Amino acid sequence: MGKRFWEQKLIKPDIVIQKGSDTYVLDTKWKVLKEAKPSDDDLKQRYAYHHYLCAKCTYLLYPNVYKLNPRKGSYHIPKDGGFQCEVRFVDVLGADGKLNESVGEEILGFQDKTGSCAVLKLYSLEQPRFSLNLREELGDRDRWIVNFLQVYWK
Repeated sequence: MGKRFWEQKLIKPDIVIQKGSDTYVLDTKWKVLKEAKPSDDDLKQRYAYHHYLCAKCTYLLYPNVYKLNPRKGSYHIPKDGGFQCEVRFVDVLGADGKLNESVGEEILGFQDKTGSCAVLKLYSLEQPRFSLNLREELGDRDRWIVNFLQVYWK
C-alpha cells in the first residue's frame, strides 16, 4: 500500500491494519535503541503516516536488545486533538539464541495497561473482519515478521 505524497514519491509503511474506519500503522526498525526514545526522523515519518493514511495510532517496532519497556507518546496537534505513537520492542531472538518464531504473538499481545491502542485488543481472532496490507518490497529480515502475521491472522 503506497500513497503518493510528493511528485512521484510514495509513502509505504511496512504494515497497515484496518478495521472499519480505523487504520493502524506498524513500522519495523532494525536499529538498536539503548533507551525508549525514537529518533526525530522516525517520529516525523509516523506523523506523515498519520496524516496521509489517516492512522489512528502508529507503532515503531524495534529489536529488544536492552530489555526496554514500551513508551507511548502523543503528538501535539491542536486542530485534530493529537494522536499516539507507541514505541514497542520485540525479542528477535529467543532465550535459546535462535530466531523467535512467536514474535507475531508478541506484537499482537501488546498489553493495554496505559490506555494504549494495542493491536490485540482491537484485532482478536474472534473478530477477524479486517484487512492487513503489507509493503510489497520488504527485505528478507522484515519478511519473517510479515509471514508470521499473515499465518497468525488467517
